[in-house]
Amino acid sequence: MRTFLAAAVVLSLLSTAALAADDAGVQDTLKQFKAAWDKHDAKAIAALCTDDGTLINPVGDKASGRAEIEKLIAGEHAGPFKGTTYSYADVTIQWLTPDIAAVDYTGTVAGILGPDGAAAPDLVHHCMMVMTKTDGKWSLAVCRPYVLLGKPMNAK
Repeated sequence: MRTFLAAAVVLSLLSTAALAADDAGVQDTLKQFKAAWDKHDAKAIAALCTDDGTLINPVGDKASGRAEIEKLIAGEHAGPFKGTTYSYADVTIQWLTPDIAAVDYTGTVAGILGPDGAAAPDLVHHCMMVMTKTDGKWSLAVCRPYVLLGKPMNAK
């Protein structure tokens, strides 16, 4: 019985260590996303996605697969997000399996210009992603950035 308990503890510690190491892999993918955004490199952003990855942006535009995601991102960066920078904070990783992670964070797009060329407010949003690990690489399978609505005046 002691051998079984000791083995269970060791396996648990190894699993926890492996997941902690993969936290770094997920965080690295987020850093790559930010770097690609700041360079306005739609191809690099799309390359971070799985072949069948999906994106629905805060205004409801949908893209499925790398080619559509690249096209959507390129259009955004040729328009309202041209010259913007991206930041993220408060990252939470929920492990669904050792190779699938649900990732939540608060993102900010700064430097947006309105149609008149005047500075627009930063786009602060929440993002929920599902990342998958294949051949040691973390990729975005699902990306859903959205703006949280405030509570109604009568909500408690």
